[in-house]
Amino acid sequence: MLNKKFQFKIPKYFNLTLDCIEKWDQHSSIKRKTALYEVDNNLKVKKITYSDLNKKIKLYSHFLKENKIKKGDRVVLRLENSIEFIICFLSIVKIGGIAIPTSTMLKKNELEIIIKKTRPRAAISDTLINFFKENKIKTLRKEILNIKTKTNFLDYSEKTLANDPCYICFTSGSTGDPKGVLHAHRSILGREPSTRFWLRLKQDDIVFNPGKLNWTYSLGAGCLDCLRFGSTVIIYSGNHDINNYLNIIKKFNVSIFMTVPGVFRQINRYLNENKNNIKKLTPVNKFISAGEHLDKELILAWKKKTNKFIYEGLGMSEISYFISNDPNKKIKPGSSGKIQPGHSAKIINNSSRRVKTGEIGELVINKNDPGLMLGYWKDKISTDKKIKKNFFHTGDLFKIDKDNFLWFISRKDEIINAFGYRISPIEIENTVNKLNFVQESALCVKKKDGKEITSLNIVIDNDKEKTIKRNKIKNFLQKELADYKLPKEIIIVSKIKKTKTGKIIRKTN
Repeated sequence: MLNKKFQFKIPKYFNLTLDCIEKWDQHSSIKRKTALYEVDNNLKVKKITYSDLNKKIKLYSHFLKENKIKKGDRVVLRLENSIEFIICFLSIVKIGGIAIPTSTMLKKNELEIIIKKTRPRAAISDTLINFFKENKIKTLRKEILNIKTKTNFLDYSEKTLANDPCYICFTSGSTGDPKGVLHAHRSILGREPSTRFWLRLKQDDIVFNPGKLNWTYSLGAGCLDCLRFGSTVIIYSGNHDINNYLNIIKKFNVSIFMTVPGVFRQINRYLNENKNNIKKLTPVNKFISAGEHLDKELILAWKKKTNKFIYEGLGMSEISYFISNDPNKKIKPGSSGKIQPGHSAKIINNSSRRVKTGEIGELVINKNDPGLMLGYWKDKISTDKKIKKNFFHTGDLFKIDKDNFLWFISRKDEIINAFGYRISPIEIENTVNKLNFVQESALCVKKKDGKEITSLNIVIDNDKEKTIKRNKIKNFLQKELADYKLPKEIIIVSKIKKTKTGKIIRKTN
């Protein structure tokens, strides 16, 4: 299914940093505008213009070259959300290095896996300095970026092919060790349909995604894509705080707010109790969601409060967002949207044939899509399992309706087999999430008395009346679901167990 309204233009030579930032030095109005705001927990603000951002990138690129970082070298990036994070990332990329953004929450044993796989030449980090030294990895400073006086330095940049390696992001490792997803410089071109038909970006947009920059959603759609378009980006360096998010939206007149469904759910509950704060969302023209499926009930509740829909996009670590709802067109709440213009994708059955309307199958996308990874780093076996017969297999199960809207069913590897029946966790979770006291839920599989059973883990508003609420949940599900779909146990928990990138851990002890 190829949407022909957009055609990719992929040049032979292309550098993500030059295209994203350096080009704006030739644009008199944009070079003077604010590129990035950094807002902390107390709502204190730092900012940098496009022109000064480019100067800092040139300075740090020179510093990297002076420290013998060359084309193809891997550099681990372990920093909190900050302007410096973006400068360091783009500096590595500018000289042809391969950036490896990592979470600051990773422990030493988790970092050791990444180090063993990628053998980085250097790390840019504020913490675990001795750990990197013990592993014979040079630790580079970011303090050089604080130099305010004019310094003589060479403007280093590397001539890179569009298909040259650019950065590695690591999957969460919910099924075994995490895999390094290697993306090319062209990846940002692969996301161009997202900026045009999902974000509908304008140069006067102010975009806010409070997520961590080591996530591809926050770094790509929430930052780099917006800088490439000449918009202004807000980076949040504080702790997770719904009230802070709302105050930032109001203070900066944020026009595009993007986050994950879980945060939208939290904001929705917060606004139920603090209705006067709804007006703080007034500046937002577009609410954008990705990271997991967005349920219909939340979309409708949000529309009722704000008179605006939330527009879902679908992507994954391996492939840029290529399915989304278009803010300029009618949507169907609960659907993930349509395949974006320019992308060639389809839904197939077990015989690799395109499914009929209403049938369930796996979503696949053409292996030549410019947003697709080059492969898993040094892991041909895993790469070949995912890219076969000219298509990348997403592992996501969908059905398509007569209007070409796609409806998410489940992850292929998350379908639970219980006593001969195939159960979609998403269906169960969407059902129980309708209850107003349910914050979050996860259908998991656990062993009990030597058997595997389904266990529904639920986070509720407060711990009072646990037994009464558990019984309410049980009675509600009995009315809403077939008997074979009913979980064998219901557990009230304080939080859902997830990987560091936010994916639910389905198998529990």
